[in-house]
Amino acid sequence: MNRTGTLSGAPKRVSRIARTDLRNRKRSIEGSNQIIALVISGLFGVLFGFIGIIGLFIAGRAVGDTAVLGPARGVGAGVFGIMAVMATIRVAQGLGLPSEADGLLTTVTHREAVAGYLLAEIAVLLGIPTPFVLIGALAFGIGAGSAVSVVLVAVAALSLGVLGVLCGIGIGTGVRVLVARSPVLARFRGAIGVVLTVAYFWVLFAGSTESVFEPIFAVVRASPVGWYGDLALLAVQEVDLHQVAGAIGVTLVGIPGVGGLCGLLAGQLWYRRAVAPTVASGSSEMGSVPIAGNALPLPTRHVIHKTWLRARRAPLRLLYAGYPLFLLVPALADIAQLRVPASLPGMIAFYGAWATGATFTLNPIGDEEAVLPITLTTPIRGRSFIGALCLAGLLIGLPVTVLAAVLTGVIASPALSSGEFLGVGIVAIVLPVTATTIAVGAGTAFPRLESAPITRSREAVVPSAFAFALFSLVFGFISLPALSVLTPATRHVLGFTSELAVLAGGIGLTVVLGAVAGVVSVSRATAAFENYYYE
Repeated sequence: MNRTGTLSGAPKRVSRIARTDLRNRKRSIEGSNQIIALVISGLFGVLFGFIGIIGLFIAGRAVGDTAVLGPARGVGAGVFGIMAVMATIRVAQGLGLPSEADGLLTTVTHREAVAGYLLAEIAVLLGIPTPFVLIGALAFGIGAGSAVSVVLVAVAALSLGVLGVLCGIGIGTGVRVLVARSPVLARFRGAIGVVLTVAYFWVLFAGSTESVFEPIFAVVRASPVGWYGDLALLAVQEVDLHQVAGAIGVTLVGIPGVGGLCGLLAGQLWYRRAVAPTVASGSSEMGSVPIAGNALPLPTRHVIHKTWLRARRAPLRLLYAGYPLFLLVPALADIAQLRVPASLPGMIAFYGAWATGATFTLNPIGDEEAVLPITLTTPIRGRSFIGALCLAGLLIGLPVTVLAAVLTGVIASPALSSGEFLGVGIVAIVLPVTATTIAVGAGTAFPRLESAPITRSREAVVPSAFAFALFSLVFGFISLPALSVLTPATRHVLGFTSELAVLAGGIGLTVVLGAVAGVVSVSRATAAFENYYYE
């Protein structure tokens, strides 16, 4: 085939690559839990779409007001920013490759593979919004009484969407290239992701959103992205014609240019092997265990070290341990003002205990994964195995929980009384022990052996939803008496004159309930491990 024939057939091949990619993505989510998430997201998207259509109609009625141009530029910056952030997150989380990449990248040119991949990503992110954009443009034109505005608004909005998607793909691919080329970033990418997620929710719930994002939003609005507001209002309002021409130039030149940059970055990611993460050197022998030293039996030390080693090598599989951090959201406003509320020490004790129990003991059987048959046939007894898992969590979680709760208790405002401070310390010790013993029972009652998605591109064996629910409900109920008496309002309602008596009663009730539940739970888990068999 000559070069002319090859070039003339390129659009058709690109279209086929994009359609195949979309078809493979559709098949990958059929029958999975992602369908439910997509349906829920789609319902919210439809709701916001109708709200946007109504807003565009109202904006069309108000175009005679000269103050409309500023908000129009702001809306353009918002559309661009939302699409860019969504695309960046998708690619940074691992969706930076076309489906069936091994076969595709060896049969077509890089340019066609990139074009097909970008076209598929644009279709995924803009497929649902596009009909609402077109209807919204029509609503704007009806409100403004201008047929030309229908075309201008649609072109401006869709151009912004495509530009935002391409910029997001470029940023996300650039991040993945950095991780793929840096051994240090490759090793700590999980920790970096957790820190960024926590920082994001801190900004979101601490009331700092405007102060953090407003400067960024102002820069984007003043950039060429804001020119699309002038393009959308060209037919109905006096605008800057230079910025209109600039918006058209960005569409005709900028979009292909950003697409070409995405292709260059994709070439660095797709065709080169990623570096191996750097790991700390050291012996692989099962030595002494911190705190416990060599006092523990060798099989117990083996299980503890195996559990810790697995967590260090795959930290993302423990991402679920951070879910209850949302319990601390009400305290963020006070913390942002450098004030620690008196309720925070108890909340930290509860969260630290929950995370201690959930991390290593909420799926004892499923966490063994492929080595489960070997573990079941080793001489280790069920009580030793279950006890080792509990210790694996307690040796780390107990000191951290106590330290965090005590430190926040020291700086709490208003200051805690001596009785409250002592109660916080005791609760921070009791709750982690209670949580680990309850978790092993819930995890063996509802084990999970199959993998589940933990990010868009990674799967791992994680505890089942039923185990989460049973553990959280039982542990929350048992913790309630101790946590309640740490609150002055509760002690006042109870009407006791002796603070120590109320604290002792509430914490004592939690200890008794936790001991009973722990004994039953550990016994149940031990029997489940020893009697487990494959059907």
